[in-house]
Amino acid sequence: MKRTILTLLKIIGFVVGWGVITSLPMPEISDAALWRFVAELQPLVAVFLMTLLFWLLEKRDPELAPAPITGKGSLAGFLLGILWLGGAVLALWLMDTITFFGPRHISKLPIWILAGILNVLMQELLVRGYLYQLIKKEYNVWVAAIGTSGLFVAFHGTQVFQGGWLPFVTLLAASLLMTAAMEWTGSFAAPLLMHTLWNVVGGIVLNGVVLASDYPHVFDMKLRGYDLLTGGDAKLEGSLITLLLSVLIGGILCGLTIEKRKSKSSSAQDPDVPSA
Repeated sequence: MKRTILTLLKIIGFVVGWGVITSLPMPEISDAALWRFVAELQPLVAVFLMTLLFWLLEKRDPELAPAPITGKGSLAGFLLGILWLGGAVLALWLMDTITFFGPRHISKLPIWILAGILNVLMQELLVRGYLYQLIKKEYNVWVAAIGTSGLFVAFHGTQVFQGGWLPFVTLLAASLLMTAAMEWTGSFAAPLLMHTLWNVVGGIVLNGVVLASDYPHVFDMKLRGYDLLTGGDAKLEGSLITLLLSVLIGGILCGLTIEKRKSKSSSAQDPDVPSA
């Protein structure tokens, strides 16, 4: 009981501290792209500061640091991101539910893209950084995955709760998928790159992912047909196709991770079996 209370207090303190820093007044910026960049930078700085503070308070416990960035994790995240987003778009295109219009010229597009990347980095540090490692250490990977994925969905509240049950379940499955990718690769880079491709390519380029309303998009991706398939107002994040794809890929990654850990456990117990 004491452990649970202490863990909850740490989680609440982390989230409240992040919220306080994030809510500090921003400078007035007339340029839309620069304003969005600063608007995404502020919560990123907040989560970085809270991560550093709590890690120091935990006496620099290596188990509570975010998973490392690795080359293999980066490659896996990039390929999984292409499979995830590309698979959803391709499936809907083959069903003749997608039409693309454009492209259009976007002023200061690199700044918009960088702002989108900052937003993804903030979300990943918040959801799969210190808080994830804390819950995983105190309980187990399943509690950490479900708990932080619930937090991930909560931060998309307006999008989720106005879109019915499907966007809720789809976002939950998406977060669990990215967590599975991190556990399989052992690298923070995997969910970071998957999420970046989803938001930047899916949102800013294709206009198939709902971002903040001021973000521009290079193409107009028009979806037609049943909302159950196309996602309706929630677009790809409300689509049954995305949900099924997330569950399928996530299930495969969970299976691979379990087998990987069983193999390592067997190698550690049997000195005659060389370790990987």
